[in-house]
Amino acid sequence: MYKIVEKHGDICEVLDTDDGVVETCSISELVDLFFRGISVEGFDFDTNSLFFHVDIDSSDYEKIIVDRVERHQITDKYPYYAMLDDYCFRAKNLYNHANYIHRQDLVEGYAYSKYTELYKELRDDKEYPDFDSMPTYHSAIQVLRRLDKNWSSFFSAMKDYNNNPDKYTGRPKPPKYLDKSGRFVLEIPSSEIHSNIINNKLSFNKHFKGFQVETRCHRRKGFAGVSEVRIVPQKGYLIIEVCYKLARF
Repeated sequence: MYKIVEKHGDICEVLDTDDGVVETCSISELVDLFFRGISVEGFDFDTNSLFFHVDIDSSDYEKIIVDRVERHQITDKYPYYAMLDDYCFRAKNLYNHANYIHRQDLVEGYAYSKYTELYKELRDDKEYPDFDSMPTYHSAIQVLRRLDKNWSSFFSAMKDYNNNPDKYTGRPKPPKYLDKSGRFVLEIPSSEIHSNIINNKLSFNKHFKGFQVETRCHRRKGFAGVSEVRIVPQKGYLIIEVCYKLARF
């Protein structure tokens, strides 16, 4: 059974009440369903006057946005492998640079700087321009946000340790440095991704030099957009993760 639960201009969101999946349909597509004998609750079409009526009722349903990930594995034979691998290497450098500042502040008793403040110091560092060497400002910020979460976990563990030392085999340690020759996750937020998926390919801004990802996520029922793309380094290969959202009721 199908039911209209939302309407935006000439586009309606139609819920399949059997599986909870929502699809977007234009008025012309709803008329086509009507003539094919497929009933959609909330949509009525008068064949004599050719007028239609849309009645929306979503009171019994709560819209939920769920996250999904589509993964692709690439090796050094992939045309953009070297570029992406280099960006992951730069992300590691930025992570370690920021982590050094945090660890020094901890030793010297300075207050912890959130990434919203730390990035200014890193951005202005011309001797070690790890922030500016990242492909984009937003991808650099994502590295600092990940490190910030690791430090938040450390501070939470220290607070619990001070209150309940018997729970631990030793004092919690601050986040470690990454291996000098290692890599770190590169996160490409939606602001760096073109919203239109053309010929099943997801494309990015100019800093990614024509890099595209073939995807099928936009064909899934309830597709609500790509939130980010992550480049996850592995030993000898990279994983491209297309993170997207689906609408459910």
